[in-house]
Amino acid sequence: MRRFSETLDGYPDPDRQQILDAARWANRYHAGQLRASGEPFIVHPLAVAATLVDSRLDRSAVIAALTHDVVEDTAATMADLEQAFGEEVRSLVEGVTKISVIKGMSRTVRQAESIRKMLFAMVRDIRVILIKLADKLHNMRTLEHHTPAARRRIAAECLEIYCPLAGHLGMYRLRTELDDLSLKHLQPEAYDQIRQVVAQSRSERESQLGAARSRLQAAADQAGLAVQIEARAKHFYSVFRKMRDRATPVDSVLDLLGIRVLCEETGTCYELLGLVHQLWPPVAGRFKDYIAMPKANRYQSLHTTVMTEQGRPLEVQIRTVAMHQTAEVGVAAHLRYKDRSSGRGGPEPAIIARLREWQGDSTSADDQPGSARSAAGAGGADLLAEIKSELLHDSIYVFTPKGQIIELPAGATPIDFAYRIHTDVGHHCQGAKSNGVIMPLSSPLQSTNVVETLTSPRAHPHVGWLQHARTSKARAKIRQWLAQHEPGLIVEGNLVAKAPALAPTPPRRPPSPSRR
Repeated sequence: MRRFSETLDGYPDPDRQQILDAARWANRYHAGQLRASGEPFIVHPLAVAATLVDSRLDRSAVIAALTHDVVEDTAATMADLEQAFGEEVRSLVEGVTKISVIKGMSRTVRQAESIRKMLFAMVRDIRVILIKLADKLHNMRTLEHHTPAARRRIAAECLEIYCPLAGHLGMYRLRTELDDLSLKHLQPEAYDQIRQVVAQSRSERESQLGAARSRLQAAADQAGLAVQIEARAKHFYSVFRKMRDRATPVDSVLDLLGIRVLCEETGTCYELLGLVHQLWPPVAGRFKDYIAMPKANRYQSLHTTVMTEQGRPLEVQIRTVAMHQTAEVGVAAHLRYKDRSSGRGGPEPAIIARLREWQGDSTSADDQPGSARSAAGAGGADLLAEIKSELLHDSIYVFTPKGQIIELPAGATPIDFAYRIHTDVGHHCQGAKSNGVIMPLSSPLQSTNVVETLTSPRAHPHVGWLQHARTSKARAKIRQWLAQHEPGLIVEGNLVAKAPALAPTPPRRPPSPSRR
């Protein structure tokens, strides 16, 4: 507790005192409880809160982190929590708390509903997911105390749900650690192999990176550019993905060196890019400008790959110090400087807008005739798959003919694009062009292409569109149109079948003559 108290020096005295009061309050309720490691349970909420303190989140978020397990694991109630720390803290803890066990609800359904509940709470207050990610980070750091089966299950959920979420929020420092910890428990042999090879080749890589840094620093000094140059650490999961995607051994993946260059002004980034390309020849097709076109999570940087004198590729990232801060902690960087009483600050992350749209589309789809959803949501596996593919999948960015950027999940088709523009555009879509070339409505769109929807007043949705639409909005709108204009169809999910015809009423037999 004393060590935690020392981390609060940056908070005003009233905030600091309330946070310490919350820590003592949580400690009293968790008294006698132990973690799987044998440590007192209070170690966990203190570690979760310390992660938020490190990002300098506000008092209410830190108090919610300290008390997030009290209602779930002790005799305390939400009313007790609200009475002690207020409605704001209660709301945050409710967003983090898992769905209670309901009779007949499987683990898969419960997991899916808990995740959906957390995501929609995140729409109301982004701090909910920051608390949950900090909670997940400490649990992953101490996962070795669980059974092998539990470790694999928890690590798989982390890799499929929480790692992408951290990425969508731009929290790359946290994401890379979660990625590596997930790999450690899901692919222990690959993890150990990568760790050993990285350790063995460290001295050679450091020597070559040192030479590259020195050469670039001298050139920057001569040009009068103030820079900070640092080596980029190799993250085990990124190495593993490259091994898997390229079907190459770990040695060839680790052949790639990396440095990061930080400066103060955006214009200096482009000057440094020219300087780098003067020092080393660039590798064709390996340049990306995320400053001119930032990622949806606000990430900004210049990326280029050059060939060094030793014939080894060198990845160079160039960004301002402010861009680097956003790249490391993402949305948390914008919450640091907000009005601490509001719980919000800065522009809304793209995933929040997507969540809000997805929530509205899912709700409207629930109300349509023929909907397959039940009161408990879609089947657990279906709902979880929808969350992963619709919200957590990699994104692509395409342009309208007027230059507007449209974000869609990877694999989206012109049908999804048309409905993202407007429902009427989708309903009357009859074709599409990508970079001026006609393309089938069933073909996946490619990132950065200019997409144009071709419409006709006579065009309308077809049953087959459900097989090619990838977004919930497009599928919901197609189902609505079919339900209204094709009443003979039963639409469940993406499956469409003709409603069975009513059996004809058999003719009534004439009454038999009565016998007297």
